[in-house]
Amino acid sequence: MNLYDISYINLEHRSDRRQVMEHRLNQFYQAHEYQRFQARTGDDRECRITKNELGCFLSHQAVIENSSEEVYTLVLEDDVLLASNFRDIVDGMVSVLPQRSPDWDIIFLSQMVDIGNVAASYRLLNLKKKFNDDPSRKNFSIMDAKAFYASSCASYLINPRSKSKIAGILQSYAKNNYPVAIDLCLKNELAKGNLLCAFIFPYLTGLDNKNDSSIQSSDKQKISNLLEDNLNIFFVDADWKGLLEKYQPNQAMIENNKEQYLASQILFRRFMV
Repeated sequence: MNLYDISYINLEHRSDRRQVMEHRLNQFYQAHEYQRFQARTGDDRECRITKNELGCFLSHQAVIENSSEEVYTLVLEDDVLLASNFRDIVDGMVSVLPQRSPDWDIIFLSQMVDIGNVAASYRLLNLKKKFNDDPSRKNFSIMDAKAFYASSCASYLINPRSKSKIAGILQSYAKNNYPVAIDLCLKNELAKGNLLCAFIFPYLTGLDNKNDSSIQSSDKQKISNLLEDNLNIFFVDADWKGLLEKYQPNQAMIENNKEQYLASQILFRRFMV
């Protein structure tokens, strides 16, 4: 029996993402070792979030409620990139967690850090440098998420002992008409101490943000892409060439935003010290 189940969430009309995601998974797993979970869509029920955010919440809630309480569950959204040694690291991590970290509820395989949280970014950037110097690429760290987690439920591992607790938390938010999106729900409960969450670093998954998000509306897309690119910096197999090409400053950007550009360069140099 496998140490963990795998469910990836995919909308019915996104057959393109399904094909790409299964291609990625097939590099590590046989087809019977993972399952596609058909994503829910938002409806007209009373809530305080957008329909897309509601659909995302309902999807994750359903995956957790229907998962086995006998084994770990790995939940993936269909736009994640998987590290080249993904299965080796996940298998190794799951095999030692019951002895080393039995009390955690969720371990994120990647997460978004608040771009404005300079202290957190600085700490992670310096830590990433140390991992970059490791040619084996087998060393990872499990870190407390409380000081870092801002958002993202793209990839995470659920402790089987915690599934009923997490399901109960999500149900309480449902009874309160879904006041916030799923990732902010987890952030709130993490801050309150109701959830014990960690994350693996460097990240085992990145985000493929070449296509428009299924969650964000167009006016939020630019901010969403910045957050996703910031996440990808900490992905163990980051596409440095692609990321650097996206952030080449042009003259119009500098002329129209002199103060902001200079502030960003000062911050950049501070990160380099």
